Amino acid sequence: MITIGIDEVGRGCWAGPLVAGAVAFTSAQPALEGLNDSKKLSRLKRDMLDVLIRPQAAAYGLGWISPEAIDKHGITNAVKGAMEAAVSEVLRELVRQASAAKRRLLTGTAGDISLLGFDEEPIEIVIDGSYNFLKDFVLPSSLAARATVRTLVGADGLVPAASAASIIAKVARDNFMIDKAHRAYAVFGFDKHVGYGTALHIAALAKYGPCELHRKSYKPVKKFMLH
Repeated sequence: MITIGIDEVGRGCWAGPLVAGAVAFTSAQPALEGLNDSKKLSRLKRDMLDVLIRPQAAAYGLGWISPEAIDKHGITNAVKGAMEAAVSEVLRELVRQASAAKRRLLTGTAGDISLLGFDEEPIEIVIDGSYNFLKDFVLPSSLAARATVRTLVGADGLVPAASAASIIAKVARDNFMIDKAHRAYAVFGFDKHVGYGTALHIAALAKYGPCELHRKSYKPVKKFMLH
């Protein structure tokens, strides 16, 4: 069994991108200790786990949606697009690794062959939450017959692959906001609140008005548009 967990971060932020993470674990892999909903972990713990998840996962992917796209298409379509991009990256990587494992087996060369049976393994895709954002997603024909998609409220705290997806998405997005977003627009304090509607953020919006990273379709941001 291959489990692919999917979660998104930044849906409620007033500024910055929305990011979805997808992580695949095989049933043969040892459990990674300490996984949980990223919101329940300290930044230090998330960073530590992020470094462990990426090399230990069978595959992982990230889907990024810009503030402009969120404003244009709405947050529901943004989450859908981010999750589709993240899971597509994971599936491509799993197929690539399975093909490489077969070549290594046939040629007798050394290397990881843990995904050798990927072509026969059932695939379960678990989305954190109650809504199936992948209901219109077309799986590759070679995978469709053995792949299932289900939603689970609280999956990011219950399913290791979904916890891992939550963590890598949160770390990637926070790093973007703390580094690139803050350097570009230091007056907003993105390194402190990463785009959420804190008192510091509200005060900056009142003084400077929205910047290019703000989601101008969001009601709390709209009222500052004329400043």
